[in-house]
Amino acid sequence: MASSDLRTALMARPRDRDVLLSLLAALLAIGFAACTTEDVDWTPDAAGDATADAGGEGEGGSSSTDGSPPVCPTSPPPSLCTMTFPIATPLVADFSAPVGGTPPVFGVYGAPVWGGVYAYPGAAADPCTDAAPPPYPILSEMRDNQWRITGTLGTYSGFGLWWNCTVGVNIYPVCVIDVSTFSAIQFDIGGNPGPTGTLVFQVRTADDSPVATGPTSSSCGTCSGTCAFASTTIPVTSVRTSVTVPWANLTGGAPRAFDPHQITGMEWQFSFPGSGEFPIDLVVDDIKLLP
Repeated sequence: MASSDLRTALMARPRDRDVLLSLLAALLAIGFAACTTEDVDWTPDAAGDATADAGGEGEGGSSSTDGSPPVCPTSPPPSLCTMTFPIATPLVADFSAPVGGTPPVFGVYGAPVWGGVYAYPGAAADPCTDAAPPPYPILSEMRDNQWRITGTLGTYSGFGLWWNCTVGVNIYPVCVIDVSTFSAIQFDIGGNPGPTGTLVFQVRTADDSPVATGPTSSSCGTCSGTCAFASTTIPVTSVRTSVTVPWANLTGGAPRAFDPHQITGMEWQFSFPGSGEFPIDLVVDDIKLLP
């Protein structure tokens, strides 16, 4: 199945946009579970650890768990997509949770770049769309200083990293980061990825992402023809192993080759054979960038 960057968000009227973005920042600051273009829904499990259910390719937002109505953020202004946010710290995530909080990705809340993790299909119906709950949810859980992905593989599925960018008091769910000062990404991974024993690691860039398709879509993409994200296939065994992916190994990007200056997403995709049901159980840890 061709990859695309079709995450969607509701577009506010121009006079409402600044108000809603400021409201979103305030809600996130107090831990409100909100709909984002990366579909993250942090909730505590029975043991008090943080979990994240998230929609993936082509899905909308995530559910609020406190009975409050969902907040679906507006699309970012086009000018934001012309900005790049350089990443200077090698550590992406070691999944060590701060006291009383959730393990961060790319830094803490309110930093220029900060985020978390997602998996798709999610376990719950999306309140920001009319979609029904998916039949094969993939569950994402961060505990014991690691990231665990479990479920039944029965359709196009995967998991990845989301991030927001902070400009002033506004927080934007679509933005471009620059990792050009690094040459590779490294992560520990092990477990059962399904029948092929492999995953496809994909890095999205603005050049290879589809342009926004309408007033309700949110994208920094510039591709208007055949679009494909640069990727590489990695083997996964039951033994936890450190995997290094040099940027040079990411191939197949279209219309342009991989460009580390304009990354909009990172994702691991399961290799689904097209039919059948397969249990999956993976652990990911210590994601970092290499010089």
